[in-house]
Order: sequence, then C-alpha cells, then structure tokens
Amino acid sequence: MPATDSDVKLLPHQVKIEAWDVCLDSKDRRKNNTPQRRALVHDFGDRLTLNWGKDYPSGVKIEGDTVVNGDLDVTDGLLTAQVHVLKGWEFLCNPPAIHLIASELVLHNKELQEKKRNVALAHMEGDVLTINHKKGYEGGVRIEGDVKITDDVHIEGNLVVKREGLNIAGGPHMSLTMDIVQELLNLRKEVKELKAEIAKLK
Repeated sequence: MPATDSDVKLLPHQVKIEAWDVCLDSKDRRKNNTPQRRALVHDFGDRLTLNWGKDYPSGVKIEGDTVVNGDLDVTDGLLTAQVHVLKGWEFLCNPPAIHLIASELVLHNKELQEKKRNVALAHMEGDVLTINHKKGYEGGVRIEGDVKITDDVHIEGNLVVKREGLNIAGGPHMSLTMDIVQELLNLRKEVKELKAEIAKLK
C-alpha cells in the first residue's frame, strides 16, 4: 500500500502518524480488561499526553536521566524520587525529607501576579534561618495555629500578638514573653468579671 494511503507515512528521516492516538497493548501484560491502552495522544489542547485517561493502571515510568526544558506541573499526586538531585533538590525517602541545595527558597503565586522575587526562607551568614528575607512579602508573615518557641527570637519589624480578643503590638525592641501575655489575659478576665459585678449592683 502506498504510504500516502495510510495513517502511517514513511518520510525522509521521519515516520509520521496521522492519528489522534498511538496505542501500545500487550494483552499478556495487562492488569485489567479496560479497552484502551493509549500511550501517546495528540490531545485537544495541542499537547502530547502520555497515558491518556490513565489507561495504563500502573502509570508511567521513565528509566534514565530526564531533562525537562520548561515548567514541571504536578497537579494530581506527589513528586517523589529516590535520593536523586533535581536542579538543587534532593528527595529522600528514609527518613522522608526534601533537601533544597541552595541558599534561598522563593515561593511565587502566579494568581497574585507577583513579579518581584520574594524569598520565603533564606539560609543566611551565621547559620541563621531567615523568614521573609528583605521583607519581600509586603503583607508580612502570618502563622495560623499555636506556636511553640524554645529559644530567643529576634524580630526586625513590628510584632502583633492576637489571642482571644487580646491584641498586643510592639516594635523590634519590644520584650514580650508568653507569661506576660497570660497575665494580661488573666487581668482582662478579672476586669470583665468586675464589670459584671458592678452591673449587678446597679
């Protein structure tokens, strides 16, 4: 059959397949009886998709070094590796850890359209971990949930403590301990009880 009459065309230094899907299907290696095994698909977004529809139930495995020239987007699952380095990252399995082999970690939210380089974490001179280096995040740092501090903390900027309706604000030279905060909370409670008693006397 002439090449021009087929979906598969043999061109100079090229094999051209004019179809949506390229299927690789070995029935003796199947784990289920789903009808499709679409290995490569020219999808509706003009992209090349591997394992369309998750036809291969065990997923896709790449053996050997892999180079990604562009963004790597993991939208459904975890990005894992076995003690390998990926542009400065080490993914360790035992113990579970991610090692960033760099001095700075930058978090960029495309939806916020932030164009500047905000450094979330920085390993600084003196073996110091710095959060929000150079105040790149103009909104500051917010911690949601309980915080346990076991050593001294140096804050360059304003400190605002909000707890059960009690707001305490101070500058970088303010000295504040959780004991003082608790005492203030106790005083606030006592004042509230006294006000209730006075209201009853009226």
